[in-house]
Amino acid sequence: MKVAYYTDMRIILLRFLIVLLVSTAILVPTLTSFPLQEEISWIDTLGSATVSFLVLALLLVMQHLYSNVRIQILIFSGLLIYYVGILLDTIDEIILVNRASEIAEGIALPLGILVSMIGFFFLIRDQRKIRTVLEENKATFEKLSITDELTGLFNSRHFYEQLQSEMQRSQRYERPLSILLLDIDDFKKHNDTYGHIEGDRVLRKLGKLITSVLREHDSGYRYGGEEFTAILPETSEDQALIVAERIREDFKAAEFTPAGEIVSKTISVGVAEFAEKDEISVFIKKADEAMYLAKRQGKDQVAVFAESTVRRP
Repeated sequence: MKVAYYTDMRIILLRFLIVLLVSTAILVPTLTSFPLQEEISWIDTLGSATVSFLVLALLLVMQHLYSNVRIQILIFSGLLIYYVGILLDTIDEIILVNRASEIAEGIALPLGILVSMIGFFFLIRDQRKIRTVLEENKATFEKLSITDELTGLFNSRHFYEQLQSEMQRSQRYERPLSILLLDIDDFKKHNDTYGHIEGDRVLRKLGKLITSVLREHDSGYRYGGEEFTAILPETSEDQALIVAERIREDFKAAEFTPAGEIVSKTISVGVAEFAEKDEISVFIKKADEAMYLAKRQGKDQVAVFAESTVRRP
């Protein structure tokens, strides 16, 4: 923070010295070589002097405008040329100057404006490029923020947001909505036996299978640890059962080879269909209860939520 502050102060000081040298090089010879005007228009003089000070202020603080050094130099050069023209115009209101000074003033004013406009054109162009890059990166960062890095599925935070949205849609249009809750059977034992790297391979495989089975308007999520979930819009309980069974069968058929062994894994899946008056916590609990029912009944199976399976506190 201090380094940036001192850098800014050095740049301002350098620009001030440049402007001071240019001003001195113009004012000293002019004031000592030419007589004063017989009638001085103080209003015009004050106006020109005010513009000079405004341009001078802009020259000094311009480094805060943009960080691209080449564009800064271009804009600074244009403003400096324009400042020279304004300064000569101010002097012309007070002193009888020669023809060369008038020509210089006539050249400096439009040339300064032209160079400054070119600099500002590049500034606007670069700002648009930066805005485009930021918008692209924003979309990328937003996607990363809702994606589970290991499996490529969405993460649990996005699951809650999307599920709430789909529940509202289901209520509004009176359309079916179901969710799956999947848990890898005996995953801790697999991790303890073969290590976390092999465990990650199992998680990635299940993530890929979920993605491959789901339809375009479905969405899959890593719920946490070895638990996964899927949101199935426009899907009844019976249709969700078919999807769940396919994922279960495909995952069971997959082979893993930790430490040279051929190992297969299984999942237990809970299926729940949304009821109109369900809160989000109730809807998720229904799938959770169904999944634990599948576990209690021997694992490697799909279970559907039923009121009789709910464990009351």
